[in-house]
Amino acid sequence: MIAIASTAAHALTMSAGGRTADTPRAAVAKYNAGAWRGTGWLIDPRTAEPLAIEDVTTSVDPAPSALVTQTTLGARDAARDLLDLDLADADLDGSYSAEHDTDGGLLGGGAPGGLVIEHAIAVSDNERRRCLLRYGDGGALEAVLLLLEGRAAADDVDAPAPSTLLSICGDWEGDASVRRSAEPAAARRKGGRGFGTPRVAKARDVFDEAAGRQGRPEATSVFKSRLSYLYDGESTVVRKLGATAFGGDELDDIATFGVLKRHDGKFGEYESVGFASDASQPRLLLLPAACHVLAPSLLSDDAPFTCEFGVALEPGESFGWAGFTDRMPEQPEQDSDARRLARSTRLYAGRGRFVSGTTSLVSEV
Repeated sequence: MIAIASTAAHALTMSAGGRTADTPRAAVAKYNAGAWRGTGWLIDPRTAEPLAIEDVTTSVDPAPSALVTQTTLGARDAARDLLDLDLADADLDGSYSAEHDTDGGLLGGGAPGGLVIEHAIAVSDNERRRCLLRYGDGGALEAVLLLLEGRAAADDVDAPAPSTLLSICGDWEGDASVRRSAEPAAARRKGGRGFGTPRVAKARDVFDEAAGRQGRPEATSVFKSRLSYLYDGESTVVRKLGATAFGGDELDDIATFGVLKRHDGKFGEYESVGFASDASQPRLLLLPAACHVLAPSLLSDDAPFTCEFGVALEPGESFGWAGFTDRMPEQPEQDSDARRLARSTRLYAGRGRFVSGTTSLVSEV
């Protein structure tokens, strides 16, 4: 495994021409630029079973307020994406989340009119995880793609053990940063922003437009996050989520009950948890490479929903957003031997109505 590096040392020394990349979007552009390679898993969204395991190569080129990404998965044609950083949720460690119009064939195609939601988490100086969720025109979750990528110039990345329900069970606490857009992303999205769009081939006009546009206004808040997964040893799973503002205001924990299901597939046994009581029918998929994703099975135009991508980190010096907690008051020392989860969450008021993005790093307590 690549050693986990210090976030503060990483992000605060990222520079171009001597200028520190001290804004989230500059950090995302700087961190993700370059050549990446690794492994991709196409996941069954109903069972969490990997349907295909293929090599992946990715090149990322920065442009004013945008990233041009070209990804090749197995023998498929390269999919190209123009990521408008003004419409993405960006964090100082290089992590980001965004939405796209199409997947360009990375997830097996799909009819036009759907939605692709992407989460990317920086795991170390040289390693990142990405998760892409494709929703069809009717709002159903059709495909999930997990990518484990390392910098092409670095050593090969050894995939950690797959995530299981037991590997995330327990109580977790840490810090979270929430970024709320002053203007919903959907109101500003234009045609041709997704994977495989023809406009990527004619990207110069988009870059010129982005270069002259002010950065997206947003408000950022910080709070203490609590997360727990409880399991009765048979089939019942309880997920609790809570928060405490640094001013002391504490929100009641939100508890959700789910049912654990196991699936025997080609490569082994796989686990998922369904939370059918919620209108969006979210499903927790336990994934390879110490990852998991919690995503709605069905999107609604009106019902709120969240998508969350999580990565288990090795105990030790943390990499992730929490490396910046020295800027906040009353930070207790963290147990360097504790297990940790890096999480990226997107909150929507309904389909196409993005509200806020959150990144957090929680430790087992």
